[in-house]
Amino acid sequence: MAYDPATKSIVLFGGANNDKQYLADTWVWQGGWVPKAPATSPSARVNLGMAFDGRNIVLFGGNNDSGTSLGDTWTWDGANWSQQFPATSPPARDSIMTYDAGTGNALLFGGSNSTGSLGDTWTWDGATQT
Repeated sequence: MAYDPATKSIVLFGGANNDKQYLADTWVWQGGWVPKAPATSPSARVNLGMAFDGRNIVLFGGNNDSGTSLGDTWTWDGANWSQQFPATSPPARDSIMTYDAGTGNALLFGGSNSTGSLGDTWTWDGATQT
C-alpha cells in the first residue's frame, strides 16, 4: 500500500487472503476501506512495491501465484490503473518503494528474484525509470 497525498488516501493493491489466494483488488482508505472497480488492473500478486511519484501512485513488480517475479510498472490515477512501458526498467523482482520528496520521484531499492538478493537503486519520475 502507499499514501497518496494528492487525494489524502491510502491505496492498497493485491496481496493474499487467508486461503492463500493471490488477489488483484484495489482498496482506498479515506476514514474507512472502500473497494474500487477500475476498468484495468495489474494481475494478482504479492510483495509488490508501491509509492507516490509526485503525481500518481506507481506500482512495480511483485510475485504471482506461481512464484514468478514480475517486472511490470503500473500507475493509479485515483480511479484506474494504467500499465506503463518505460524504455528502461528494473529486472523483475519483489520490492519495496518509497517517495523521495527531495526529487519528487518514487525510489526502489533492492528486493529479490530467482537470481537472489538485489542491491540496485532505481527512480521513477512518472515516465522513466533510471
